[in-house]
Amino acid sequence: MSSNPYQVPAKFVNKLLDNSHGSNKQSLKSLVFDSKRNTMKCSKSTYATICQTMRYKPTLDKILTHNDHELQHSIMDESHNKGLVYVLLYELLFGKFKSIRGGGQLKRLILKHRETLNDYVEVVGGGPEVTVLAEFPRYVRVNPLVQPDISTVMVARELAT
Repeated sequence: MSSNPYQVPAKFVNKLLDNSHGSNKQSLKSLVFDSKRNTMKCSKSTYATICQTMRYKPTLDKILTHNDHELQHSIMDESHNKGLVYVLLYELLFGKFKSIRGGGQLKRLILKHRETLNDYVEVVGGGPEVTVLAEFPRYVRVNPLVQPDISTVMVARELAT
């Protein structure tokens, strides 16, 4: 068992990153859940860390590539484990405690750039990339027994917008 709590999430993030370029794409659920035994291959907290890391990945990419290519090269090229870089950056910038547990060379390298990374979070925006959907009601109940006239429908349409 590894003493670093980020190795298992990093392994799954690496698999997801490798799958995004390959022809047989697998989803996170198919990687994490064992369908034969109907169990998870990792803990719930690990699954949550993977989900959140992948949710914030576009923002993390923007932060790494924002104006300072030296930062991207020093962090990404120094590590051979890209998934671990994403997990550690998520934990440091957006995680619950805003810190990295454990230790290691990659942690020291990331913490060396902590101030720059935090500044880039403020510039790029501190949240995950969210697509804004139109503000429509989830459903509309239609009563077939009541036949409204056109003017009632037009007034209701104006109120909805």
